[in-house]
Amino acid sequence: MDRTDRPVTPEEEGRLSALFETLTPPLEDEGFSAGVVRRIRRRVWLRRAVLGTAVIIGGVLALGPLSELSVLISELSVLIAGLPVLLSEDLVTVATSWNDPAWLAQNRVALILVLLAVASPGAIRLLER
Repeated sequence: MDRTDRPVTPEEEGRLSALFETLTPPLEDEGFSAGVVRRIRRRVWLRRAVLGTAVIIGGVLALGPLSELSVLISELSVLIAGLPVLLSEDLVTVATSWNDPAWLAQNRVALILVLLAVASPGAIRLLER
C-alpha cells in the first residue's frame, strides 16, 4: 500500500499542524474575518426572522377564508349526500324518454357531451399509438 493511500492519523495531523504554524506566521486581518462571519450570521438570523414573521402573518390572514371554506365544505357535503337521489331520478327519466324524438331534440347538447365522454378514452388511446 502506498503512503498516500492511507488516511492521516491524528498524531501525524498534530505534527503537520505544528510544522506549518512554525513556518507561517498567522496573518493579521484586523478583525476582517470576524466581521464577515458576524455579517453572515446577522443575515441568516434576519432571514429566519422575516420568514417566521411572514408565516405567522399569513396564517392569521388565512384564518378568515378558512372559516368560510369550512362552511362551504359543509354545504357541499349536503349536496353530495343528495347526489345519488338526483342521479337516479335523472337516469329514470333518460331510460323512459330516450326514444322520444322531442326529448332527444331538447337534450341534444347533453347527449353529445355524454357521447364525447364515453368515446374520448378510446380516441385518446388511438391517437397515442
